Amino acid sequence: MKNRNEFDQRIGRFPVPTADLIPRLFEDLQPTAPDLDLKAKLFKRCSIKPLQGCYRLTFYPKSGLRPTLFATTYKGTMRFEEKGSEIIVSADLYKFNTIFPLKYYRIPQKYKQRWGNLTIGEEVQSIGFGFRQPEAPTVGPAKRPPVKTIPIYPRNRYYSYLQGVSAQLTSIGFVGRPCNFSLTFDEFFYVHPASGFDGSFPSVADRTIRMQFKETDKVDYFEGKLYSGDTELGNIRLEWVSPFFRRAELQVQRLEGAVIPQPVTASSGTGTEDFSSIFATAGWHLSVTRDDTAVALPASLVGVQDPDTCWNPSFDNMHDLMDSLPGYDPGILDSRWKAYLVAIPATLGCSRGWMFDSIGSGGDVNSIGREGAVTHSNDGYPSGDGVEYGIAEDELQKDHPRAFLRSAAHEVGHTFNQIHQSLESGPDNSIMTVTPNVASVLDGAGEAFPDDIDLAFNATVQRHLIHLPDPAVRPGAMQFFGNSISVPESDVNFFDTGDLELVIKLKPRVKLGEPVNTSWTLTNRSDASIPTPDQIDTYGHAAHISVTNPAGAIRYMKSVVTAACSSHPVSAQKAGASRRAEATLFWSQNGFAFDSPGRHRVEVILLWEVDGLILGARGGIDVWVDYPITTDDNAVAALLLNEEVGKFVAMGVGVGRRNRYPIGLQRAAEVLEKHPEHPACDVLGKLLKGPYKKGKAKRNK
Repeated sequence: MKNRNEFDQRIGRFPVPTADLIPRLFEDLQPTAPDLDLKAKLFKRCSIKPLQGCYRLTFYPKSGLRPTLFATTYKGTMRFEEKGSEIIVSADLYKFNTIFPLKYYRIPQKYKQRWGNLTIGEEVQSIGFGFRQPEAPTVGPAKRPPVKTIPIYPRNRYYSYLQGVSAQLTSIGFVGRPCNFSLTFDEFFYVHPASGFDGSFPSVADRTIRMQFKETDKVDYFEGKLYSGDTELGNIRLEWVSPFFRRAELQVQRLEGAVIPQPVTASSGTGTEDFSSIFATAGWHLSVTRDDTAVALPASLVGVQDPDTCWNPSFDNMHDLMDSLPGYDPGILDSRWKAYLVAIPATLGCSRGWMFDSIGSGGDVNSIGREGAVTHSNDGYPSGDGVEYGIAEDELQKDHPRAFLRSAAHEVGHTFNQIHQSLESGPDNSIMTVTPNVASVLDGAGEAFPDDIDLAFNATVQRHLIHLPDPAVRPGAMQFFGNSISVPESDVNFFDTGDLELVIKLKPRVKLGEPVNTSWTLTNRSDASIPTPDQIDTYGHAAHISVTNPAGAIRYMKSVVTAACSSHPVSAQKAGASRRAEATLFWSQNGFAFDSPGRHRVEVILLWEVDGLILGARGGIDVWVDYPITTDDNAVAALLLNEEVGKFVAMGVGVGRRNRYPIGLQRAAEVLEKHPEHPACDVLGKLLKGPYKKGKAKRNK
C-alpha cells in the first residue's frame, strides 16, 4: 500500500506509471563573432536522432576493477516515439545474475570441469569488469544494422520501469570526437507478489537516474554510463533492434459451429486489414495464426454448457475451452507474449465477446491473468441496444466481417489490458470503444455502421500499448485494470445521504474465518428522479468494497468474477425507489476480509458517470470479529483461513466446479461435518447445497 492514498485503496485503484510527451532539449552554445573561426575549428553541433522504435538496453553495475564469478546484469528494452518536436521515451529493466566464463579466472582445472556447465556465454560482457573482448573489425563504411528480434524476458526477472522525463539530444562537441546525448528517467521499482506475477508499482518514483551516451563506430549503437545524481552506477549499452515497439502473438481458433474473424478489405480500397494491421497502429508487431480446424466442446462442458447460448459470466467454462486448444501452454509466457482468441457460436444478445482471464491470482482456473478471450460469431447487433446499427441491425457478426473483426480485436485489446474509451478519452470510432457507442458516434457524424468503422486504436490506447510497463500489457502478468473510474476523490460528486442513501446490511458480530453474506441498498431519498447505475454490484465495477482492519490497514475486496466489458448503464431512479446488490464477504485476491479479531470497518463506494460528471455514493458499517475462545473457534479458523477455501467460496460450486479447488472443498466439508453449529456453516451449507442440520455432530470443547 506504499504511497497510496485512502480513497485509491478503497476503490482498488493501483498506480501504474506511464511515460508522456517530453521536449527535446537543446544546448545552445553559439560562438561569438570574434571567436567564430577558432570555435568552428574546435567545436561542432551534435544532433543525435534516435530511430523510432525499440532498443535493446543493457546495464552493467559498477563492481570494481576485477571481475567476480557472480555479478548482476540488467537487460531490457527502451522505446522511442517521435511526436513532432516532442518525444515519448520509456524503458523496462529485468534483473539477471550473471555467471562469467571460467577462462577469465585462475581456477584449478578440476573446478573448471566441475563448474563448466554453469557458464552462460550470452551473459558475458566486457564493459566495466576489468577485461575486454576483442573488437570486431570494421569493414567498409558503417551500414544501418538489420532489424533484429525484440527481446522478451521472464516475468519473474522484471525489475523496474523507466519513465522518460527529459532528453538532451542536441549539444556542442569537439570536432573529431563522438557526439554525446543524455536521457533522464524516473525509475519505479516493481514489487513482486508472494506468488504469481501480479505485482505493483509505487505512485511516486523511487529515484531519478540519468543515462549519458556517446556514439560508437556502429550505426544506432551507443555506449555510456548511468548516474544517480553525481554518483556513477555503471555502464550501459543501447542498440536499435526494430521499428516496432513491442511484439506479441495471437492464436485464433473456433469451436464447432462457430466462424473465426477474417481479414477485410482496407478502408483505402487497397490491401487488407486484420488484427496485425490494427495493432500496427500502436506500433506492435502482432503475428497472427489462424487455425480453422473446429475444436470440439471439452468433455468437462458436455451437458454443462450449450455452445449456442450465452456463456457469460461462466468464465471458468471459457477457460476450460481455451485449455482444450491444441498447443495451449501457459508455460511459454516467460518467452512469448501469446494470447488466444476463440470463436464460439453463442446467440443474439450475448454482448459479442468477452475477455475472461481478468483476475490473475484470483478465481481463474490456473491463476494466470489475461491469456485469452472469446468472440461470439452468432451474436450481433440487436435493435434493443437503442442505437443505429444500419444494415447490420438484428443480424449476426459473422455476416458483417468488418464489424466482426472490430469486435474481436476489442476483446484482444482487453487481453492486453486496455479498457473502454468511454472511461478514458470518451467514446469514439476506435477499437476500444464499445460497439453501441461506435454506432452512435458514426450516426452522429453522418457515417454508416458498419462500413465506416475505423479499424485502429485511438491515441490514448496507442500510448498505453507502447509505453505502459511490460507487466501491465504482457499476458500472464498484472491483473486486468478493469473499468473502474480512474479519478481522484476530489473529482467525485458524492450525494448527501438525504438525497441518495447507501445502506449496508451486515451482521454486527462474526467469527474469525466466517464467510458472511452482505448486501447494500441505494435509496433515492429526494423528491426527484436521480440517474444511477442499473446494477450496483461488483460485477459491473460500479460497487467497490473495502475492509479496514483494527490496525488501520485497508483491504480492497475485489470480486473474482468481474466484467471486462461493462458499459455501466444508467437510468433514472425514481424518488423513493431502491436498488440492491449483495455479495459474500470472505476472500479476494488481496486476502481475507476478516483475518484478525477486533473491530473492522466495511465500506461500499459506488461510482458512475453521467454526462462527463463522476457521481458517487458511499456507506459504511462496523463489524466486530470475535476472538477465538473455544477449540471449535480455533479449529474452524484454521480450516477456513486458507486461500484454496477462499477461491472455493468466491467461485461457488456450480456444475463442474467441485473439483476445481479440492483442498477448499475438503476443508469446507470438514467444517460442516465436525463443527455444524459454527456460524460459518450458514454460508458453507448453502454453498454445498445442504441441508446441514445444526447439532448433527458433537462439539469438541
